[in-house]
Amino acid sequence: MNDEPPVIVPLSGKKFAVGSAAALSIGVVLMIVFGLAAYLLIPLFMNGRGASLREYCMGNEHEDAVALKMYALDWDSKLPQSTTWMNMAAVYLSAGAHGTAQNPDSLHCPAAQLNYRTARTDVYGYAFNSKRSGKTTQSILNPEQTFLMYDSTNVHRNATDPGTSIDFHRHLDGANLAFVDGHSHWVKQGTASNTYGHS
Repeated sequence: MNDEPPVIVPLSGKKFAVGSAAALSIGVVLMIVFGLAAYLLIPLFMNGRGASLREYCMGNEHEDAVALKMYALDWDSKLPQSTTWMNMAAVYLSAGAHGTAQNPDSLHCPAAQLNYRTARTDVYGYAFNSKRSGKTTQSILNPEQTFLMYDSTNVHRNATDPGTSIDFHRHLDGANLAFVDGHSHWVKQGTASNTYGHS
């Protein structure tokens, strides 16, 4: 008969293995939950940010259009020449927090600056309707329906064309336009030009 005491195997190793598996599965579940939350919430944050930039840009265009109206009042109702429109508008705009007298903040679209990731003094993002260059405001029959400036794919200073560079991708699949009467609004991509104003 064997009088040796029985060998007792400690269970701590098994407990550790079970605990590690449980911790691993909890970690995996948490990663899935956080990943799913990020997948669902990031687009909401991006849309919220996009809406804020769109509203900010619309306010900029309103300020710029009002400045152009003020210019016309001082120059026998004539709008500026399209090749110098930003220079003329700047005279009637306040500089703002970061801008200068020659380069006010409202001449820059914030979304264009983000898209191109360059210095704010290099990117503007608005263009002037060249069909309105030097025209008198009285000659425009429907100023509330005639666009004067707009979000543009041409980001240079004093950008101008007859509406061919309207950027419908910058602000939530639409573009901001400012009108001769000074108001501005957002237009959805794909909207026919005759429904958002005369060119």
